Amino acid sequence: MPWEAGWEIGIAITVPSIQVTAGDPGIDTSAAGMLALGAVNATSINLEVATTLDSGDFTVAAGHLVVSTAGTPATSALGANVTSATFTGNDTRGTIAVVMAGALAANTAAFTATFAVSYGASGPKVTLVDQTSAVGLTIVNSYVLSQATGVSFTVAFDQALAAGTYIIDYIVIG
Repeated sequence: MPWEAGWEIGIAITVPSIQVTAGDPGIDTSAAGMLALGAVNATSINLEVATTLDSGDFTVAAGHLVVSTAGTPATSALGANVTSATFTGNDTRGTIAVVMAGALAANTAAFTATFAVSYGASGPKVTLVDQTSAVGLTIVNSYVLSQATGVSFTVAFDQALAAGTYIIDYIVIG
């Protein structure tokens, strides 16, 4: 099934290699500063951009936007009775398992997460969604207590935590 893209990115992109199948329109590089892809028969397109997209839109007309960022956030500054806070995923999305050995007061820092790769000077939007469903554990709302620009963020909970394992899904948009 052909995938059609109609995007314009106002930045320079270096393409290390291109494979074009017979009959494909190829890539139009006639306009300086613009990479135009016509109707492309491809199952995926990988763009590695070395600079920041300062303006304009990045639109996926069909399919999904899949981010395969390498590196997992590290945790530090564990709060009282926090045994561990383990990330499964990457800097963009995944799950956090927070293991508690005892109580943690509401609205206090549980842990700090440091991105594997900094998002730069402006802090990204971190969204946390609680998935805890263990017997005897209250569903609590986690939130970003503080953020150190695009380097790290500290997580807290709006209610006291008891001993057990709390699961949080996260997504980061920078």
